[in-house]
Amino acid sequence: MAPRELQTSVVAAPRLFDGGELKIHLQQTLPLESAVTAHQLIATGSTTGKIVLLMD
Repeated sequence: MAPRELQTSVVAAPRLFDGGELKIHLQQTLPLESAVTAHQLIATGSTTGKIVLLMD
């Protein structure tokens, strides 16, 4: 992706998300302390959504 296209995408993403046109599938949220577990889940290749680490 060219720099200008990337910049356009980054600027457009919040608007698309707020408008319901961009959907993000979250598979699981984990506390930051579970980063090793998150990495293991991703390494299996069986995840179907994003794994999000939460910071307190």
